[in-house]
Amino acid sequence: MKPMPGLNEILLYLDYDGCLHNRYCLYGFYDGTTFREPEGYELFQYIDLLEELLLPYPQVKIILCTKWLLFFKKADTIKALSPNLRHRVIGTILHRGTNSKKICGKTIGQLAEQDIKKRKPKDWFAICDSIEGWSTTFARKVIFTHYELGISEPKAKRLIRERLELLCKVEQSPAATPSQNSDVNQTSVARSQLRHYRDSLVVVDLLRKFVAAKDKEKDESEPNNHLLRAVEIIKRGDLQPEEILWCVDQLSKKNRLGRSVR
Repeated sequence: MKPMPGLNEILLYLDYDGCLHNRYCLYGFYDGTTFREPEGYELFQYIDLLEELLLPYPQVKIILCTKWLLFFKKADTIKALSPNLRHRVIGTILHRGTNSKKICGKTIGQLAEQDIKKRKPKDWFAICDSIEGWSTTFARKVIFTHYELGISEPKAKRLIRERLELLCKVEQSPAATPSQNSDVNQTSVARSQLRHYRDSLVVVDLLRKFVAAKDKEKDESEPNNHLLRAVEIIKRGDLQPEEILWCVDQLSKKNRLGRSVR
């Protein structure tokens, strides 16, 4: 049997919510209610910090262990990251062929532990905002973050630096190489992509509320307001055609509306 990616490598098991941004940035999107970013917070607010922490350690690969995998396609979940982090991703805790029955009732921690046992990495650590599902043995290698501050919390930031130094056993690079500087210059591009992603999620949420309001046969002004706001975002020209199609695809999924959209 072919070994899974990550064999004898140093792996970071990375959660999104509560780590790279406030846990509640997508809370409404998950439970079908109002989507809004908490005041003062935005999606992937701390992503630049993670890039900075990982920069001296190109050997560290990423395994995604985020709730996003249950709601979005794997490719979309990876695409949400900046290019500098995206190229480190070699897998997720949900494997090909995994069905909903196998993951039903299991936490991110339990799924991550199963993945670690299968991949057999040289070493690993995880960044997660919830201790739920992590056994005592595995939890010792998890850096648990504050649900609002994520990896920006001083203690979490210090622990990540210390863990990377310990696992990689190398000194911090004194300066970035030219190629690394080139990667850093992609930050503005990454931020633009993340804004597109956030706008896509908002459009999906507005269209979902439009359909829900129509179903309830409320006053026409309410559903039309949702639709007009969605169209306004699209007309700004920020979203590409494939991103608009992604919005429609997300809207049509049964677990977004509780039924199929015909």
